[in-house]
Amino acid sequence: APWCGHCKLLSPIYERVATSFADEPNCIVAKIDADTYRKIGEKYQINGYPTIKFFSKTNKNSIGYEDDRDEKSFIKFLNEKCGTKRVLGGGYQSDVGRSFEMDNIVGNFMNVDKSEKENIIKKLEQQFVSTSEFYYYINVMKKIFEKGNEFLINEKTRLLMIIEFENLTAQHISKISKKLNVLNLFIEKS
Repeated sequence: APWCGHCKLLSPIYERVATSFADEPNCIVAKIDADTYRKIGEKYQINGYPTIKFFSKTNKNSIGYEDDRDEKSFIKFLNEKCGTKRVLGGGYQSDVGRSFEMDNIVGNFMNVDKSEKENIIKKLEQQFVSTSEFYYYINVMKKIFEKGNEFLINEKTRLLMIIEFENLTAQHISKISKKLNVLNLFIEKS
């Protein structure tokens, strides 16, 4: 309700949470003024403001939200209910975009000499097509082979600047977040 002081305080938090899930087809964050749309308010037993309810894709019965009303709590709740791994701002948790199989190879790759790095890259290119989920891993390995480990920090800085200074869609932020997760693994293993 627009007149509700608690709703006004919650609104910017709610908007940031909605932005964090904007590119998530399995989790849509929406709000409705149940004071204006009284029939909907009555149908879902909204007796006070703000009232927060969760509706799943498969079960249209609402679940009342009773946890803390901060961004971290909302995001945790939605990730649990929607099966997502989002963080504030629209990015992903650190394991999204990564592969257990490739993570193990990265540890080995970062600890061998240049000739063995080249052999690993060749094997991976033969094993996986360029459209596979492993493409970015292989591309990073090639760049490390060509430019050295300093490529990792330069690329991470470049991607973070794009997120900070470009006007990106939630979809682009998500894509870059996955790349950052992979880069961070390489940095951790170097």
